[in-house]
Amino acid sequence: GIELDVALVPRREEGMTPYEVMLSESQERMLVVVQKGKEAVVEAILQKWQLDYAFVGQVIEEPELVVRDGGEVVARLPIEAVVGEAPVYRREGIEPPYLVKAREFSPADLPEPADYNETLLQLLGSPNIASMERLYRQFNYRTETVLVGPGSDAAVIQVPGTKKALALTTDANGRYCYLDPYQGGMAAVAEAARNLVCAGARPLALTDGLNFGSPEKPDIYWQLEQAVEGISRACEYLQIPVVSGNVSLYNESAGQAVYPTPIVGMVGLLEDYEDHLTQGFKNPGDLIALLGETQEELGGSEYLAVCHGIVAGRPPRVDLEREKRLQSLCLAAAREKLLHSAHDCAEGGLLVTVVESCLTASPEPLGAKLAFASSLPVVSTLFAESHGRIVVSLPEAALARLEELAAEWEVPLQVLGRVAPARLEVEIRGAGARQPVIDLDVAALVQRWGEGKVEGDN
Repeated sequence: GIELDVALVPRREEGMTPYEVMLSESQERMLVVVQKGKEAVVEAILQKWQLDYAFVGQVIEEPELVVRDGGEVVARLPIEAVVGEAPVYRREGIEPPYLVKAREFSPADLPEPADYNETLLQLLGSPNIASMERLYRQFNYRTETVLVGPGSDAAVIQVPGTKKALALTTDANGRYCYLDPYQGGMAAVAEAARNLVCAGARPLALTDGLNFGSPEKPDIYWQLEQAVEGISRACEYLQIPVVSGNVSLYNESAGQAVYPTPIVGMVGLLEDYEDHLTQGFKNPGDLIALLGETQEELGGSEYLAVCHGIVAGRPPRVDLEREKRLQSLCLAAAREKLLHSAHDCAEGGLLVTVVESCLTASPEPLGAKLAFASSLPVVSTLFAESHGRIVVSLPEAALARLEELAAEWEVPLQVLGRVAPARLEVEIRGAGARQPVIDLDVAALVQRWGEGKVEGDN
C-alpha cells in the first residue's frame, strides 16, 4: 500500500482541502517512486533542472491507501478498491453495420495497375507519405543534443552529460481502426515500438490520445472499447507501460464521427547514443534487406485509399510474437553496429519504405536497384502494409552475422538488392511479374515527394 501526506504537496493556491489536493488534475506533474537510499541522487537531478518537488509519502506493507493531512488521517481504504475494484462504466456496444460490407471487399477483385511507375508517384504525393519538411522547417530543431531530427522514424535526443539518448515517436492509423479497432489499437503500439527500435532504442513507455465520436452511440462506444482492448493487449505482450493518456470524445460534424483514431506517443532508451540509426540509406553498394515477411494484406492500405478511393477490406493483422522477435533482432543488430539504416514498413508498403530511405539519404538522395523473388501478386508485394517488417541497409561484410541473428530470433530475412546512385529500378521474379516493374530517376521521386500535398497546406 501507500501512505501520503497531502500537507507536503506543493500547491498553487492557499486553502485547498485534502479532497481538492487528491482529486486535482493540474498539469505538468509526475509521481515518482524512489528506491530507498537513492533520495539524494534524485534530489540532485531535480535541483539541477530547477524543478519543484517534495517527498510526500512512502510505500507501506499494509494493503491500504492512507491519506494524512499532517497528523490527521483523512482517508483510509483498501488499496484493491483503488487499483483493482474501482467501478467500471460500461455502456452497450454494437459493432457498426458498415463493417459487414467492408469485410466482404476483396482487393483481388481490382485491376492490376497499368503503370507501376505512375502508381508509385501517386502514392508519394499522398498527405500521409509526402515530405513534411515544409511543416517542421518552421521551427528550430537543430540544437546540440538533437542527434536525429524530424523526417526519420523517431527523433533521437542525447541526454546531456551522459552517453545515453532518448528516442521519441508518435503513431496512428485511423483507417485501420475504422475497419478493425482492436487490430488498429494493437497496430498503433506495434508500429510505434518498431519506429523506436529502427532508431536503435529499446521502448520504455507510452502515452495515448484517444480520438473518437460520441461514446453515447453504441457503435462508437464499441470502437472505443475495442481500440483500448487492442492497445492494452499489445502493451502487455510487448511489456510497455502506459504512463499517461488523453481522451477526446464527441468529435463529430453534421452527425458524422471522425475515424476512430488512437494516437500513441512512445519513448525509448539508447544506452549509448553512438548506436543510433536513421532511416536514410548511406552508401551506394550497400545491401538492402527485408526483415520480416510480406502477406497479401491490402485492406485499409494507402494504395487502396489513394489509387482507388476505397477504404475497405480487412486491415493487416498484428502478430505480437513476430513483432517481439523482429524488434529484438533489430536492436541486437544495431548494438553490434551491423546496420547503416533501418526503416519500418508502414503506410504505402515495401516500395514506399525503400523510396523513403532513398529520399532521406544524407547528404543527397540515393537510388536503389532491387531484384528479388515473390510468390505474391506484384501489387501486394509492393504495396501491402503487413506489420512486423523492417527494411535495413548494411555492408556486405555484415550480412553473414545478420543472417545468424535472424536465424536466432526466427525472423525471415530476404536480400532485396543494393543502394544505387541516382535511379530506382525494381524487378520481381515470380507471380507473372513484368520486368522491370519500376524504373524511375530519383529526381522524379524527389520532386513528387516534395510537391505532395500535406495537411495544413493552403
